[in-house]
Amino acid sequence: MNAKQTNVIEVIKAKMINNYYEIKIEKVEDCGHFVSLVLEVGMVDDEGTMAEIICRNRRHFFIGKRGGVTLKSVSMSNKFASPKSVTGLSNSVHFLPF
Repeated sequence: MNAKQTNVIEVIKAKMINNYYEIKIEKVEDCGHFVSLVLEVGMVDDEGTMAEIICRNRRHFFIGKRGGVTLKSVSMSNKFASPKSVTGLSNSVHFLPF
């Protein structure tokens, strides 16, 4: 993983969390030509509550060597909201419902 990919990961994480959300699952895998990033965010202290089921959102990003981003899948409450992919960091970040 290079510096551009690391910077893009930090930007994505900053956009997905705010005062009400925190990162619950973060999986980063270097696949050679790209980095696979899976993030799941949820409300603070939602473990063991109904908010754990309803309010969590998962995103799967692919980040290229030059920092290009593809948002591959979106899951809201464990249901896929969009089967198509969105390319570009700006488009991927604006696609997020936060």
